[in-house]
Amino acid sequence: MNLDAQNTASKSANNVQESLLKGIVADENGPLLGVNILLKGTTTGTFTDEKGAFTFPKALKQGDVLVFSFVGYDTKEIKLVGNLTMLKVEMTSDLNEILGTVDTNTPYKSKRSKRRN
Repeated sequence: MNLDAQNTASKSANNVQESLLKGIVADENGPLLGVNILLKGTTTGTFTDEKGAFTFPKALKQGDVLVFSFVGYDTKEIKLVGNLTMLKVEMTSDLNEILGTVDTNTPYKSKRSKRRN
């Protein structure tokens, strides 16, 4: 490989590195650890660190949709517009998912088991 080809390859690698989307995911209480972030329709993704920060592992383009999901929170889809390099995402709590639903119309019945002697 000649010197020009090496420089071009190096510049291309740097451009890809520079164009990776970075961001922070938080809720009203602060950063969230472990939020899953996927490129919609693929298995490509990442998750947030202890500071709520992430770097998406693939260069993204305008129109791509990122899906943010975390237990106890509403799933959020964000369509990318323009040349974003930084993204701040605010997750909202889904109390129904945390609490679930309780059926109060069905009475509890215990079954007696026969004892073996």
